[in-house]
Amino acid sequence: MVCERSNILIIGATGYLGKYMVKSSLSLGHSTFALTRPLKPDADSSKLQLHKHFQDLGVTIFQCELDDHEKLVSVFRQVDVVISTLAVPQFLDQLKVISALKEAGTIKRFVPSEFGNEADRVSALPPFEELLDKKRQIRRAIEAAKVPYTYVSANSFATYFIDYFLHPQQPCDDVFVYGTGQVKAVFNHEEDVAFYTVKAATDPRAANRLVICRPPENVVSQLDLISSWEKKTERLLNRIHISEEQIINFSQILPHPENVRVAILHNIFIKGDQMSFELSGEDLEASQLYSEYNYNMVCERSNILIIGATGYLGKYMVKSSLSLGHSTFALTRPLKPDADSSKLQLHKHFQDLGVTIFQCELDDHEKLVSVFRQVDVVISTLAVPQFLDQLKVISALKEAGTIKRFVPSEFGNEADRVSALPPFEEVLDKKRQIRRAIEAAKVPYTYVSANSLATYFIDYFLHPQQPCDDVFVYGTGQAKAVFNHEEDVAFYTVKAATDPRAANRLVICRPPENIVSELDLISSWEKKTGRLLNRIHISEEQIINFSQTLPHPENVRAAILHNIFIQGDQMSFELSREDLEASQLYPEYNYSSVDRVLDTCLVNPAEVKLTTF
Repeated sequence: MVCERSNILIIGATGYLGKYMVKSSLSLGHSTFALTRPLKPDADSSKLQLHKHFQDLGVTIFQCELDDHEKLVSVFRQVDVVISTLAVPQFLDQLKVISALKEAGTIKRFVPSEFGNEADRVSALPPFEELLDKKRQIRRAIEAAKVPYTYVSANSFATYFIDYFLHPQQPCDDVFVYGTGQVKAVFNHEEDVAFYTVKAATDPRAANRLVICRPPENVVSQLDLISSWEKKTERLLNRIHISEEQIINFSQILPHPENVRVAILHNIFIKGDQMSFELSGEDLEASQLYSEYNYNMVCERSNILIIGATGYLGKYMVKSSLSLGHSTFALTRPLKPDADSSKLQLHKHFQDLGVTIFQCELDDHEKLVSVFRQVDVVISTLAVPQFLDQLKVISALKEAGTIKRFVPSEFGNEADRVSALPPFEEVLDKKRQIRRAIEAAKVPYTYVSANSLATYFIDYFLHPQQPCDDVFVYGTGQAKAVFNHEEDVAFYTVKAATDPRAANRLVICRPPENIVSELDLISSWEKKTGRLLNRIHISEEQIINFSQTLPHPENVRAAILHNIFIQGDQMSFELSREDLEASQLYPEYNYSSVDRVLDTCLVNPAEVKLTTF
């Protein structure tokens, strides 16, 4: 969305959060102003230096006490947007700000200082409840004065709480765990809170609305945070559990302000109020509102390399890696002088997105090793004819010795628990060879069984780009299969490739809404298109015969159809405790059901090429 440059005033600009707001306002191209207390003759040098730093950056500074109503009104009439970052002891001083804003009558938006828990939907132990009540008083005063506003619920400041829990500057062997440590909270980097605040303060969609900062990657428990820290530092911490009873007692007996801090810890990490309510249709979630922004994740960003990035599934992997905020790299074959324009355009598109491209043949062992030493995670999306070329990849990964995870290209049926007619069995056996080679080389891995790629098979059966009156039904058409949208397969793969829980494990994509038969698929399509299709049944005997008599690669395709839609191998086994089911592993992700994919194919069918074998 294109928006005009605004004149933005930050109240409390020299404070902890205020400095982030100034930086964000400037980086977003706004004319930036700061309201500070008047400098005294004996002001310390750091305060003087900060004022000079702001002025050097082009910030206009107004020195004004909040009691000076007339000067406040004068200042407010020179700006469009006012963002307050006043500290807790000054919360009620914002009543003076609201009075001046009302008299000025020119302000397009006011964002009060209340960065933290969503005050109107939580309750807390008395010391923290008193603070929340001050936030509510300010909100009601803004609304009564009819001052245009945006409220920002920032939840927990990540840098602040990481320092509070883990003491990175002064490493300690002990860590306090409040309650069970399993309650989910939301940790947002202060830079991201400032970005979201400045963006929302100038966004018509956020006028008189609440913006809640709840990016999915930053919803973690205290134990998640501790475990991540232990992995990064390679030190195990001694967990000292503080019970709810102890916390409540501390909130009652400790002096101010320790009693407030303890009550906040109870609210966030025992009561779990940051995640205690569902977002309503009226709420604006910051990372969805500004989905183009790569926020800082509590878990580290990885350097992810996609092998076969320009291929059918590879392009989805690149998109997913970027959208999840990872530094993304692509390994492609060297471009030839006579490369077609579409290949050149795709390379340029990747580069425009910030993808680093390595051009390298898989036979170039030394260059492969060099590339692998620059990344953390390698995801292969090589096509079937190149499956065994992954042995060269594994050899280079082993020598590199630095890779945290490798995901081989085998997106489809779970190779170790199914068997097929000879042409497809040969493909499955190549997958098994790659798995055993990975394990023998002791390369950390995640295997992803994606089952059927939905867009591909819908195109194969139903031809949405070129509607046809006939449809082939294999066997009875009643065998259940699993159809997963390619975007979802890519999301699950990238997530699992950076998830400690999926290390040296198998992830099976079997979302319940995507388990349907071929007849279910055909019936749904008929309802959506309003056309009845002529079903041509292909018997099991015919399919077996096709697999024996058709030339390559048609014999492989026939054997795959037999395996999935007659033998029903995608649903032929129960998941064990060792298996990780993707939609259960990432329940927060809203995967595309088969029904939604059909809707997309109806309106905007994708161009799909047949898989090569």
